[in-house]
Amino acid sequence: MPGLQSRIRIYSEGHASALKALQDALTQLQQGRFTQAVIEGVDSLVERERLTQLWTEGRLKTDENAVGLIPGEAAAFFLVESPVQARRRKAEVLAWLEAPSVAHEPVSPASGQPCNGLGLGRAISTTLVGLTDRGAHTGLILSDLNGELYRAEEFSKMVPRALQHLQQPWRLWHPADCIGDTGAASSAISVCVGARALARGYAGTDNVLVCASSDEGLRGSVYLRSARKEGARP
Repeated sequence: MPGLQSRIRIYSEGHASALKALQDALTQLQQGRFTQAVIEGVDSLVERERLTQLWTEGRLKTDENAVGLIPGEAAAFFLVESPVQARRRKAEVLAWLEAPSVAHEPVSPASGQPCNGLGLGRAISTTLVGLTDRGAHTGLILSDLNGELYRAEEFSKMVPRALQHLQQPWRLWHPADCIGDTGAASSAISVCVGARALARGYAGTDNVLVCASSDEGLRGSVYLRSARKEGARP
């Protein structure tokens, strides 16, 4: 399509790339620079070179390494637009997206140092502070936990720092359990899984937090609310 190439932006920053793209897209939507944006996440960890690299780094789950990752590949797409635009074209809204945020974590998996969750905690805290209820009624969290010790340490140390004010028990979903680690596609998948779960009613809540951590240090989060209740959002 003529002129489309100039509107394409590529974010090659790992797991949290789609959340950074989402933050930029929503900012430009609010500025009126365009009316719709498609966020795409696509990656493969099963290609020969990538598998060899993961094997060499000792990151694959094997009989000898119980805390490694299972490689996967996937692609996910979702459309974002303003509530006004969605209603004008009578679109089916799966979820309302709010307060996307990104941050940076200085401790990388390659460093061999334990991650204290500061970067992920900062991204999530910024998202929650941007909500009218500070996310107090969050019932589901979608993350990119993949079986690696680094990510488990990061998430566990983030929880008391960023989620201490949540007012009800919450559940944790990590799609990598079912489809493997999908790299840069993972956060786009989490948004799609969360939105579909809200739309179909099996999320068990009306409030979902999505978060992701890239090997390169990018951290991201975004909040999803149910669109099933009439008048729930403007």
